[in-house]
Amino acid sequence: MANAAKKFVEHASLDLQQTNEEILKRWNETDMFRRSIDEKEGCPQFVFFEGPPSANGHPGIHHVLARSIKDTFNRYKTMKGYQVHRKAGWDTHGLPVELGVEKELGITKSGVTYTDLTSTNVVHALKLPWIILPNALALIATIAAVLIDFGVFGIEVASEKFALTLMGVSFLSLAIMIVPIAIMMDNTRNMVISRDSNINANYNRAKKKTWADLFIAMSWANSLFLIAYSVLMVYTNSEAAMLDGILVYTALLMVIAALGVITQKRVEERYARDTELELTDDDDNWILGMFYYNKNDTRLNVEKRLGYGATINLAHPAGKVIGIVSALILIGSLIMIIYLNVTGQLVV
Repeated sequence: MANAAKKFVEHASLDLQQTNEEILKRWNETDMFRRSIDEKEGCPQFVFFEGPPSANGHPGIHHVLARSIKDTFNRYKTMKGYQVHRKAGWDTHGLPVELGVEKELGITKSGVTYTDLTSTNVVHALKLPWIILPNALALIATIAAVLIDFGVFGIEVASEKFALTLMGVSFLSLAIMIVPIAIMMDNTRNMVISRDSNINANYNRAKKKTWADLFIAMSWANSLFLIAYSVLMVYTNSEAAMLDGILVYTALLMVIAALGVITQKRVEERYARDTELELTDDDDNWILGMFYYNKNDTRLNVEKRLGYGATINLAHPAGKVIGIVSALILIGSLIMIIYLNVTGQLVV
């Protein structure tokens, strides 16, 4: 008993954490694990094949627990005189990993999608400060409109009560909508038009630059018109002046959109596509040739089949929300027009 007490450390109380730290410290000081392998050189080897964790997931405590249980067999064989090497790794093949790669690269099951790995998620053109600044001005103008309507500044408004606030909120709502759309377009999946990665990067950068300039110009036009229109409503209640202002605003947006289309067309003409990389869309995924619905496509926004621009994937969770909200706005507007017409409040 005396020899056993000297060989094995006795513990007065059960403190597993302290005991664990003491044993690990002793193992590290004596390089116990490495010696358990090196000193068995020339002995019979024991090989234990295990299924490693999948690379598409995240390491967790369950991985540590599973490997601790498996290593029990390795430790037992070591004590029986075998040399047991350990080599940990990750499972980098199989369906889970393939699905993760497809989701990352936007590859669909309905067809083939070319992806240039050198420019994936690195080509962007939108400068957020340039689109946030005009929207900040729109917010300030809207707050000023509310304060004017409540008489904080003591300014007499020629237009009807709270018309200034309603107008400010309307234009501010449009300004807020532009920001996520601009960010979404700047994060569209890069298209592959050539086997040259530099050409692909320049092409996608030029396309996204066109979209970024378009939304920045629309934001500035929206904010500046909001400020000018607010001043107009303060000094006049003329319906003709109001109508002229709306017409000018609409014409300005149309000019900006037209310039965007022209610039986009020049980009397409500047970069010749490799015809061997052309892929045809699956007609079954397009409703009436206008609405895209593909449950196997993880992208939210996709290129339009005709013309310029992009559309949303209605099968995407965010696409479903956008589609439902858009449908409700459209139906609500129609119901409101019918109601106003029936009650005689709609004057044409």
